[in-house]
Amino acid sequence: MTKFFGGKALAIRLRMSSMTTRLGVLTGLMAGLSLSNQAQAQENQNRLVITNVDVDHGQKLMFIHGRNFSTSSGTAPVVRVAEIGVTVKTYGASTVVAELPPAFLQPGTYLLTMATGSNLEQNDAFDVTIGAVGPQGLKGDTGPQGLKGDTGPKGDMGPQGLKGDTGPKGDMGPQGPQGVQGIQGLKGDTGDQGPSGPPRALSCRYPVGATVNSYSYPGSYVGCLPGEFLTGGACTVPSGSSSIGAEGTITSVSGNTVYACALVGPSSTTAKVRAEGICCKLY
Repeated sequence: MTKFFGGKALAIRLRMSSMTTRLGVLTGLMAGLSLSNQAQAQENQNRLVITNVDVDHGQKLMFIHGRNFSTSSGTAPVVRVAEIGVTVKTYGASTVVAELPPAFLQPGTYLLTMATGSNLEQNDAFDVTIGAVGPQGLKGDTGPQGLKGDTGPKGDMGPQGLKGDTGPKGDMGPQGPQGVQGIQGLKGDTGDQGPSGPPRALSCRYPVGATVNSYSYPGSYVGCLPGEFLTGGACTVPSGSSSIGAEGTITSVSGNTVYACALVGPSSTTAKVRAEGICCKLY
């Protein structure tokens, strides 16, 4: 009897040890999956993404919009169209303005790429249509369609009916008395508003702010004239070491919306930053 109970207790302890080991492995796997999901979410948040591109044929410029356009050194991102580098005029975290070479003014669709570094998340591509409608996108998958049955045979045409004789024309009756004039009806509801007119032209300019040595906002800033609206801007560091960069944001100064820039990096009394805005107006 003593050996029987001793063996049973040993078996229970072995099973409990095995269960504890399995729970430890499962907990480790779940923790690994959680860390992997967090890393992937952080990578997606920091990834360079191009959302849309506007082409201004009059000024021969491209307005590239998206997020995470800033580089770690504060230099301009590298922009290429059809594998040919183009000049970046102004740049910021969400807007880049690049010159459009004459070779790309012909109608067509070109591949635009942007890079702020060598990593995969620092690169993106976008199809840009110039002067014509671009290729139609891929259509999503359609659900399964039921089978259509075969069309039955066409039936025989029935016999044509006989046309009856036309009866004699009756005499015209006497003219009746003139009716009472009716009351004028109520005024009807106002009709729907007609379609909008043709789209208005968009014109943009690029005002430049003061060049200052400032590590805090508003630092160097620039605003738009009455009737214009601010679409973005860029920060330029004309002087200073390569380790000093700049960052910009849209904010308010004295009740006016402005694009402001400030220096980032090691403290320096010689480095300066200059704000460049993008002010547009519809005509």
